Amino acid sequence: MKGNFCFGYTAAVLVIVCLALAPQARAGGSGPPIPMTFSAIGSAPPSSSCNNGTNGCNGSNCNCLTIDGKGKGTLIGKSTFTSQTIVELQIVGASLCEPAAGTMTITTANIKNTLAIAYDGWDCLTDADLIGFNGPYTVDGAHSTGKFLNAVGGGTMSVNEDSGGNFYGTLSGNIVLSK
Repeated sequence: MKGNFCFGYTAAVLVIVCLALAPQARAGGSGPPIPMTFSAIGSAPPSSSCNNGTNGCNGSNCNCLTIDGKGKGTLIGKSTFTSQTIVELQIVGASLCEPAAGTMTITTANIKNTLAIAYDGWDCLTDADLIGFNGPYTVDGAHSTGKFLNAVGGGTMSVNEDSGGNFYGTLSGNIVLSK
């Protein structure tokens, strides 16, 4: 992926986010919801381009990447995810990082619950010409379904690409369920 490091980052980010959510807890069984810590890991094969006229990316101004993968997280179990990331191509001088933002939808194995998140951060080229992404994410409860409908929360994502173009990521943060 040398020279086009934007594509690798999205997959890793998606994998990380998709699979770790905790159920709602209440102190003593009543009272307001308590934020629950969650974490997840995931992986995805090389990404595909989503450059098209609707998102404005053509490969010279930005790159749009779609990544589909699988993961597993605490209290969510096995899941699948899909993400779409747009990496702005703004390399100036010796800069090895570019701004990136996207969305991800994580679906539980029983397909009854989906968790939507939005993320942004930096897509950076490593010394080995591999992609790495780090940045915050926010739970999008309005676009989530089932037990995640109207949930709130957020955390951090980290995604890395291996020499085969596959992505591996982690997600950690907090979530509060509305039900």
